[in-house]
Amino acid sequence: MSRKKKESLEEVLITSWHGTPVLKADERRLFLGTFYERVITFATEEDFKKNLVDEKVMKSFKDERAKELLINSRYVSKLSKYLNLANKHGLKYKVVSRKKECTDIILVVASQKAIRK
Repeated sequence: MSRKKKESLEEVLITSWHGTPVLKADERRLFLGTFYERVITFATEEDFKKNLVDEKVMKSFKDERAKELLINSRYVSKLSKYLNLANKHGLKYKVVSRKKECTDIILVVASQKAIRK
């Protein structure tokens, strides 16, 4: 078997065993499925307890780069008003399921393109 075929076969076996490699998986898990480079603002459980979410979200909704709202499914009932506001501002929104151990982030407003380096 030639070297190229052997390497190709190894890649196929590795991919079928481990799945397709995911870019920055831990970062995407933390920021509810998006990359940090795209995050305009985010809110944590602590922000929610201190009533800081409204200020952060309203400011970011006015940002023209804002295209998507991501909400942690554990807080969807408490943050449902932001789903309606996102719709009014023309943002797509998703409810993302994350275990408490994965992240304390409950809400992310993100752009479609990188805004940070």
